[in-house]
Amino acid sequence: MQRFFPLALVAVAVAVAVAGCGDEGGSTTTNTTSSAPAAAQPVTELVSAIEHFGPQGDCEQAVKLITPADLPEPEGGASARNCQAIQGTLDFLHRFHPGDSTEFGTAALIDGTVGGKQVALPAALDQTKHFKLTGITERKAQIGTEAAPEINFQAPADALVKALRDDDCTSAHASFATISRLAYANLKQFCSVFEDNFMAHASGLGARLQADPTAELVDLGGTRNAHFFGLATSPAGYRTIFVGTVGGGDPFVLDVLPVER
Repeated sequence: MQRFFPLALVAVAVAVAVAGCGDEGGSTTTNTTSSAPAAAQPVTELVSAIEHFGPQGDCEQAVKLITPADLPEPEGGASARNCQAIQGTLDFLHRFHPGDSTEFGTAALIDGTVGGKQVALPAALDQTKHFKLTGITERKAQIGTEAAPEINFQAPADALVKALRDDDCTSAHASFATISRLAYANLKQFCSVFEDNFMAHASGLGARLQADPTAELVDLGGTRNAHFFGLATSPAGYRTIFVGTVGGGDPFVLDVLPVER
């Protein structure tokens, strides 16, 4: 598993994008799968867009395939900063040949090949309810696979929820994979903006969780290396939480993605 984007650029963007984890909200008042926002189009729409992207696709086309929360400038479109950040994405998508795809509620996976090697691209609904790429790639095909029974994907997601409710910066940081855009460069940097990102605004994820002690994770399913959870808070807020194993090891939270504000 690896990120498409250089971490230095991603870290600079997180103050904006964690409004990606703070303001990435949704709507619903119950914690069932029926409360999850519905996709405007199936993930096959994204697969078709990737197929049409081909070797000639440019930055303007590429940013439309990526969830805005994972861009340095979420509202910037094909800005110079966004285009610089996704150079690795452009190269990857030029060589990526999509195959099977499947949905897990507000998340999805697209299997495919790059240079003859099997990979998979995770996706999640953005605020327009369309599936967009998360900026992470799995190094093996995922669809139809199952995780080893000893892997507890829910543990890091539970740890993040508890840490945010407890206003515990250190524990929250420990739940994230080091490759996550939300982990920042280190604990000190993460904690320096923790309150602003998660607690300062009513729409922040920490504030939402503290205001709704009944909000619980909903297991959306997954594969051997990737798993997804939905998190609805009342009166507003819905996030897709993406958990994965890094290097075949323990699972960590890789991203928290907004569906509705």
